[in-house]
Amino acid sequence: MFASDLDRTLIYSAAALGLTVPDAAAPRLLCVEVYESKPLSYLTETAAELLATLAARTVFVPTTTRTREQYGRIHLPGPTPRYAVCANGGHLLVDGESDPDWHARVRERLTECAPLDEVRAHMLRTASGAEESGWVLKERVAEDLFAYLVVDRARLPDTYVKELGDWAAPRGWTVSLQGRKIYAVPRPLTKSAAIAALLVS
Repeated sequence: MFASDLDRTLIYSAAALGLTVPDAAAPRLLCVEVYESKPLSYLTETAAELLATLAARTVFVPTTTRTREQYGRIHLPGPTPRYAVCANGGHLLVDGESDPDWHARVRERLTECAPLDEVRAHMLRTASGAEESGWVLKERVAEDLFAYLVVDRARLPDTYVKELGDWAAPRGWTVSLQGRKIYAVPRPLTKSAAIAALLVS
């Protein structure tokens, strides 16, 4: 079995690619995601060939923080993976359907942490006025499991992520800044836990 994260590991948005080479030397790209009728995410052709070869030889399991809907927009080369981990481990997909037993186990473990509503309310309260100052662009809840803010990195206050993390830690939540997103995720909600469950199933 081979499990891999997707965004900024296998696939990249145009911005995340960060191409610094001359245009003529840029790698050939394969579009693997379209959103609102526009190409959004890409895989290099070299990576596409290697992934197709890998998927033919072993069980390839995409793992992602994306929701099931967001994952459904991705079309990787090779056979459609039988298994996938979505929502940071909240959903273990088997032939495109969420495994209800795994999801129930996840929900049970999340009762050890502060409720999502409490964490989300704190995020919104501490970011109050941020939309006017321009550093919070969007606020979202993913699969009723965790919350995140889409931010303007250039305007993000230097201390915000650390202060949010310090508040969240005693409540059983982790905070991370990944690209333009600040995630608040319950500590038991991990992609690795879902993969471990898949390995012993």
